[in-house]
Parts: sequence; structure tokens; C-alpha cells
Amino acid sequence: MGDEEELATNKNLRRGQRSATTRILGQVDTAVSSHPPDAPKINQLKRILEEKLQTLGALDQKILARTAEGEIEIEIIQADEVKEKILLALSQLDFAVLLL
Repeated sequence: MGDEEELATNKNLRRGQRSATTRILGQVDTAVSSHPPDAPKINQLKRILEEKLQTLGALDQKILARTAEGEIEIEIIQADEVKEKILLALSQLDFAVLLL
């Protein structure tokens, strides 16, 4: 597989992972605001998001290694935006666990 093909494949994989992550992020507010909080669901979401954070980080590194110099900043900004959302959700889940 050539560099361009590998880059395209990794970007497609990342797009799919980001889409799945967005779906999970949408479940966080419901899980942490339910009364009483749903502890098993909170733990499940936390584990999934931790895994997504690692998966997306690995894909981002592969993509950055093959990205043209002029596009690196955009790739980093987009990756950081997703990472910030995941980390915020993980903090919300951690806080909800403390309230159990």
C-alpha cells in the first residue's frame, strides 16, 4: 500500500472512529444526569471513551506522519478538538462516579 493509500485509509478509519465517539459522547449527559446515576452505564462509557482516546491518538499519529507540511496544523487542531471533548466527557463521568 502506498503512502497516499495508507493516508486515505487511516483518515477513513479515523472518520469512522470519530463518528462512533460522537455517538458515545451523546450518551454521557444522559448517564450522568439520570437519578439515581446509572453506575454500570457510566463505567461502560468511561471504558469505551478511554479506548477511543487511545485509538484516535494512534490514528492521528499515523496520519500526521504522512500529512503534507502545510496541512499539519489543521490536523493537529482537529485532533485536539476531539481529544478535548473526550477528556471533558471523561471528567464528567469521573465526577458522576464520585457522587454515587
